[in-house]
Amino acid sequence: MAELANGEAAPAEAPKRRRKAKAPKGEPTEADLAALENTKWDEIKAEVDALRSRLNSMGAVNLVAIEEYAELKQRFDFLKAQSDDLTTAKADLLKAIDEINQTSQQQFQVTFEQIRKNFEYTFHTLFGGGVAKLELIATEDILESGIEIVAQPPGTKLKSITLLSGGQKTLTAVALLFALYMVKPSPFCLLDELDAPLDESNIGRFTDLLKKFVNESQFIIITHNKRTVSAASAIYGVTMEERGVSKTVSMRFNAERGEAEVHPQNIAQAVRGASVAVASGS
Repeated sequence: MAELANGEAAPAEAPKRRRKAKAPKGEPTEADLAALENTKWDEIKAEVDALRSRLNSMGAVNLVAIEEYAELKQRFDFLKAQSDDLTTAKADLLKAIDEINQTSQQQFQVTFEQIRKNFEYTFHTLFGGGVAKLELIATEDILESGIEIVAQPPGTKLKSITLLSGGQKTLTAVALLFALYMVKPSPFCLLDELDAPLDESNIGRFTDLLKKFVNESQFIIITHNKRTVSAASAIYGVTMEERGVSKTVSMRFNAERGEAEVHPQNIAQAVRGASVAVASGS
């Protein structure tokens, strides 16, 4: 270690970096010279010109490309997430629709079978015999299938409902109505002159069957038939004592006392609590 004049030690010199000696390139060989002579410079020049033209067509370098890419990628990720959600929602909806269709088909088959059996019973009751059937028109989807009514009143051949008489069609429709009520009764039912095409015997069977459903539903019947009127627990009539002036009269039958109500009531009061109400005009 060297020392300075004042006695301080002199700093050591930094070691010098050694430069790596370059390997001699050597002289070109005969093969190199031969390859150089066989080089197609025109093709190389054309390729170089084409590459330069492509570089020039790229234009200047976009310095905000990274920021633009980040924004577009964020937008793409958002739209892709939305698209995936829609695809998943569509698949879930199709699955739910299939489940609903399967459940509907099962319930329809069960309900149709119940109504079919009930229809046979109500038809037999109203006609005093005969055979009636409900048949599905063959289709691929049972929910879109039509229903054909085939009826055979006593003493006739089995045929479509369109070939029945007016009274037979009415009783068949009533039989189907009550067959539906036996599965799911409605709170009330309005029948407008249903008994007009019926004879006395058919009206008797109709009122007898009607009384079996008065505990579940309230029936309002518009009629001019006295036998139907006699089966009602409340009666309303519209009369015209003076020309151009209509008047409403009502009467309610008290089943407990077996007599009619003495005090007159309006229609709303009379309907309340009556199982079968009949309106008639004179």
